[in-house]
Amino acid sequence: GISANDGSSIDLSMNGGAMNVTNANGAASGIYASASSVDFTDMQIMTVSSDNASAFGINAYSSTVSGDLKGMTVTASGGVAKGISGNKSSDVKLVMGDAMAVENKNGAAYGVQVSYSSADFTGMKAMTVSGDNGDAYGISAYDSTVSGDLTSMKVTASGFAEGISAVRSSDVKLAMSGDLSVESKNYNAYGIDAQTSSDVTFTGMKAMTVSGDF
Repeated sequence: GISANDGSSIDLSMNGGAMNVTNANGAASGIYASASSVDFTDMQIMTVSSDNASAFGINAYSSTVSGDLKGMTVTASGGVAKGISGNKSSDVKLVMGDAMAVENKNGAAYGVQVSYSSADFTGMKAMTVSGDNGDAYGISAYDSTVSGDLTSMKVTASGFAEGISAVRSSDVKLAMSGDLSVESKNYNAYGIDAQTSSDVTFTGMKAMTVSGDF
């Protein structure tokens, strides 16, 4: 898709077009940034898929990524699948108008994953995250901040399943208007898991349903 490295700066207008990235033999990223900045506008659906490795919608390392897009679909069949990934002092800001769907058919899946970073998203409809043969997390923050609004969140996994995970002084703030549903078919499930001086604040949630089998 878009790759920015070593101090690069990319400013891109999609003019209402979609982004489709597919890799049959390796990892795939819609936007990859390492020690760089990427700003994009007017994107429709971002679709990223890998047939046998990891897949990322936004993949940022020590970078800033900002933009607006209609929705995002990320599908992997191995490795890890992540909608938004921010690591090592990254800052990701997205304005969305529709849903985010992340699926890994053979591994772990994350809707939003940040480590020592921050992520902010607005206008998201439903977030759906599924790890068909692994763990799944809706939002996972490690020493990070996450702020967003979305209608609902559904997380399903064959392994460990968590809706919101906040670890090591993380701060997660969500505005919702629908339900949070978390299901693990073979292991533990948690709706909200806050650890080690972390804070999770949510408003507008209608119902939380958590189901595990361990």
